[in-house]
Amino acid sequence: MKQKSTIVLVLVALFLTITTITTNAQLNNYDLKLGLQGNYVGEWTEFEHDGISYLIRPFMRYELSSMFDIELGVGYGTLSMKDYVGNSVTTSIIPADARVLFSPMVCDSWNPYLYVGFGVTYWSLDPAPINPKSTGYGEDSQLDYYVPVGIGAEFALSPNWLLDISVGLNIVNDDYMNGYATPNPPSDHNAYDKWWNAGVGIAYSFGGCEVDPDNDGLTNCEEEKLGTDSENADSDGDGLKDGEEVQKYNTDPLNADSDGDGLKDGEEVNTYKTSPTKADSDSDGLNDYEEVITYKTDPLKVDTDGDGLNDGDEVNTYKTNPTKVDTDGDKLTDGEEVNKYKTNPLEADTDKGSVNDFIEVNRGTNPLDASDDIVKPVVVEPEIIDKVVIDDINFEFDKNNLDKLDKNALDKLLNQLNKYPSVKVSLTGYADSVGPEAYNLKLSNRRAESVKKYLVANGIAADRLICDGKGETNPVASNKTKEGRAKNRRVEIEKIEN
Repeated sequence: MKQKSTIVLVLVALFLTITTITTNAQLNNYDLKLGLQGNYVGEWTEFEHDGISYLIRPFMRYELSSMFDIELGVGYGTLSMKDYVGNSVTTSIIPADARVLFSPMVCDSWNPYLYVGFGVTYWSLDPAPINPKSTGYGEDSQLDYYVPVGIGAEFALSPNWLLDISVGLNIVNDDYMNGYATPNPPSDHNAYDKWWNAGVGIAYSFGGCEVDPDNDGLTNCEEEKLGTDSENADSDGDGLKDGEEVQKYNTDPLNADSDGDGLKDGEEVNTYKTSPTKADSDSDGLNDYEEVITYKTDPLKVDTDGDGLNDGDEVNTYKTNPTKVDTDGDKLTDGEEVNKYKTNPLEADTDKGSVNDFIEVNRGTNPLDASDDIVKPVVVEPEIIDKVVIDDINFEFDKNNLDKLDKNALDKLLNQLNKYPSVKVSLTGYADSVGPEAYNLKLSNRRAESVKKYLVANGIAADRLICDGKGETNPVASNKTKEGRAKNRRVEIEKIEN
């Protein structure tokens, strides 16, 4: 019993160790397996175990289906025992059998199985027992049949090599293998001799291709058809497994750069998120390699800098910088220059007239015509008054509205402004010193705005009139008298020099 427990513990330890092996082998879908197994043997007879009992057994297996195999094996071994008084008894055995293996779990990394079979064994005694003397019904050697049953498992060591462990019981149709038979008749099956075996073997698998030893998602059959390496998960070294290339990304597992854009398929998928089957993922006219490596643009964005021009047009057509919104630094985007103003996005002053494109656009001159870059001065006829101080526009205290007299005075100015339409004037309002200074400043500005409103209402363009308020500053009379304060409540109108 102690012997059997030791065998079980050894097999459990071996099983736990081997299950850490993850290499795929040809465990299923094969043509032929040849192996050699060494067994530790334990006798189950009337005598006790003595010394070392062993069995060496070559075998070969054929696959019947994904779950059933047939095995043929022959071996040689000894059963070492001692009789009732301690004398050595040795039985040599040469067993040959056929077994059917049932594999309930079909996988490529390990393969547990049950087996049952039928065989014959030739055995011979040397030496025979002394006590009790041989009183059996047989000879010291003969041929008997036996039934092997047991469990086992195959474990992958490499694509073709595998480790096989098993434990089993072999029931012989005889009770005389140890040279002694119990008084029971031969028909008593419980008295038949038996032996236990715990074996470890190694086998080589031939043929079969429906396995994936390199774990790339393709079977050997598929890899052979494609021409990929069945022992290398990434045949072209592009960073993608062969199975991913074929089944997921539709790339060529034998070409590291399927779309020929200069980036490996794995870089496109894992690093840049671009399409490994499309050289120009964003269809902007630059291939993915040019965008990532050469121009540092975004291969997933048509217009990297958002200037209104796609990256390919900037590089190939306009020669602008696809990562800079305003290549020439003139404050107009490249897209505005090309599409809206037809200016040169590489020249800040397209017409080379000394004023850059942005200023010309904003002041209304033509950035394509150098002749209007320098604004000609307005010729003012001598009779226009350079400065007009209208002190009879006497605003009432704390008021900014115009009376009839004020309007009559402004009508005289309207004639001059209409006569010289290029002249611009400033309208500066003032207040007396009564009240807070901040309030007077606002009041003076409102007075200037009243004058502007009147002039605009009578046909003068608003952009010719610049309003400002100076509050109680620059008095023209004393603020200590009523008359002086009235004069200080005024608006001065002055021509602006171009």
